[in-house]
Amino acid sequence: MTNDLRFPIVAWMCIYLIVTMAKFPRMFLNGAIDSEATPISLALGFIALVTLLMYTVFMKFNIFSITRYENYLRGHDNDSLTGVKSLAYLLTNAPGLLKGRKVKVFYTSISNFHDYNLIHGYQAGTKILQETADMLTAAFPNTLLIRYGGTHFIGINQDFDARRFDMIARKLASFSTGEALSFKVGIAQMPSKSSIDDAHRTTELLNTIDRAAGAVPPFKKKETVGIYDGELAKAEEVRVHVLNTIDEATKADWLKTYYQPVIDIQSGKLHECEALSRWIDPQYGFLTPDKFIPVLEENRTIYKVDLHNLERYGKDTQELRKKGKDIFPISFNISRTDLETIDVFSAIEQIVNDYQLDRSKLHVEITESALNDNSDAMIRAVNKFHELGYEVWMDDFGSGYSSLNVLKDYHFDVIKIDMIFLRNFDERSQEIIKSVCEMAKGLGIQTVCEGVETQAEFDFLKETGCDYAQGFLFSPPIPLKEVYSKLGQRM
Repeated sequence: MTNDLRFPIVAWMCIYLIVTMAKFPRMFLNGAIDSEATPISLALGFIALVTLLMYTVFMKFNIFSITRYENYLRGHDNDSLTGVKSLAYLLTNAPGLLKGRKVKVFYTSISNFHDYNLIHGYQAGTKILQETADMLTAAFPNTLLIRYGGTHFIGINQDFDARRFDMIARKLASFSTGEALSFKVGIAQMPSKSSIDDAHRTTELLNTIDRAAGAVPPFKKKETVGIYDGELAKAEEVRVHVLNTIDEATKADWLKTYYQPVIDIQSGKLHECEALSRWIDPQYGFLTPDKFIPVLEENRTIYKVDLHNLERYGKDTQELRKKGKDIFPISFNISRTDLETIDVFSAIEQIVNDYQLDRSKLHVEITESALNDNSDAMIRAVNKFHELGYEVWMDDFGSGYSSLNVLKDYHFDVIKIDMIFLRNFDERSQEIIKSVCEMAKGLGIQTVCEGVETQAEFDFLKETGCDYAQGFLFSPPIPLKEVYSKLGQRM
């Protein structure tokens, strides 16, 4: 049975108002409330009574279903695993909870949780989530705490003491054995707009949660808490702009091809250039590669930049031919996602044929990190480039964890030694560079050392037997018109 008396009370009030003394029927039929009841008015009153009784019975049964539904919703207000409020509760009640309040939102994440589950079992993983919920509840007692899903919790309050998150992070780290549980938090301020309606208020909350999630520090960093501030907001704004305008950027030539010289160490002359993309945006100005390349790689549209870069070189060669200048070779980058997203071989061949480019002067660069996934497909890709007549270079050699395996499995014409070995130019780094150069010579592979900035580094590479050098000692990446004027003496 149910204790919900809303419908019976309403029904019996109606019965009382309509049936008592048959007042309403008499008013309708006789024209006066004081008139004596007639058989017709009494009959109508009786019919009204029966109708309302039937209505009450119907509502009695309907009450059960409505109440069951309400109890179902109440039961889902709380997350069944951790006992904190559920996302369904938040979405249902957000407008009322947030109206007129200026609040902040935190968003939590735990790394390596999947590994923890595999090693210790599902129950142990559940215990971690329950412990996390309990610690968050204890640390922030007046905060609306929501389980957002997976390892993620969100909290809503006027402010948070960030030091308490550090305490929770240390506690969770203490549960780790072989795997490292890392607890990170992002915090964002929700804009206070009292004039917006309930639907927009809920949307704004979800947007704030997204911003807080975007502020979560990378797990490789030491910081536990990240704040969504003006800098992050600007970065997010630029990121969205890049994704929305990449096609326009290629068509309108916002993307420029700059050339960084690669110098023959023994002769000191220009050997070739690496073709690099630079984004000069009409709204945001000069965008450095870290502002657009990772975004487009994640979105699997970096091929648009890579192919535009090669096509831009094709147009530059046309200009050089008209001026009677020698055309220098280039190396250009191809991303792993290029090979997965499009038929990159056909796309490159189309550009080569359109601009009558010499394949012997085109060298494909593939980063070492791109070789770690789906090695069979990458081996086929390297072989395919060789069959088409292109040299294949490995970029950033030594930056990954499997450099020697890469040399064993892949046939490269050149390896580019990562600049990390020159950043700390001590004896240990020098010995590694020497060993790499000797090993490469034994395999018939030429070497380029990146990041050369001092004459001492250049002299060391020359003595070591490294073939080529690239870095700011010679030139940063520069537009085509500066290549000949700035480096004429080296060509």
